[in-house]
Amino acid sequence: MYTLLVLFSAIALCNALSGQVELWKLNNQALTLNIDPSKGTVNIVLTGDSTQWIGVGFNGTDMNNTYAFVADYDSDVIYELKLGSGLCSPQCDKQLTKRFTVNSNTVSNGVRTVNITRPINDNAGSDYYTFPTTAGKINIIWAFGLKGQQFLNGTDMQNQGPTTITLS
Repeated sequence: MYTLLVLFSAIALCNALSGQVELWKLNNQALTLNIDPSKGTVNIVLTGDSTQWIGVGFNGTDMNNTYAFVADYDSDVIYELKLGSGLCSPQCDKQLTKRFTVNSNTVSNGVRTVNITRPINDNAGSDYYTFPTTAGKINIIWAFGLKGQQFLNGTDMQNQGPTTITLS
């Protein structure tokens, strides 16, 4: 019985996926994903400068209709959004019903670390992204705001861009 338990645990670990990507070195912005199909969860860790809002979107190469998380710089507020176009954000962004759990949201030496967990696919509708359960790449977008500006109080981004994260 113990041998079977160890075997099933090893198989479950083999199915887990992870990836990490540096988004913008100058403000310490990075993303780490850990996907556990056996638990049906994805763990998302986003870091960045604590004086700016930081955000990341999944399965998009621009803001238009991209599922995203944005963490404000001076609070515990984390938005789960379906982004509108870059020309009208945040006014045309759709705030989604929160489907994530905050594991931690801390600041140390000027770097905010947001650690959240949500279902891989919670069948909440087309506005939410379903994370993959097999190795591969995900298109992502990232952005951060002007120092001292809350996300919903302005549309100014300090910098932004598209990239990919590789899961293996």
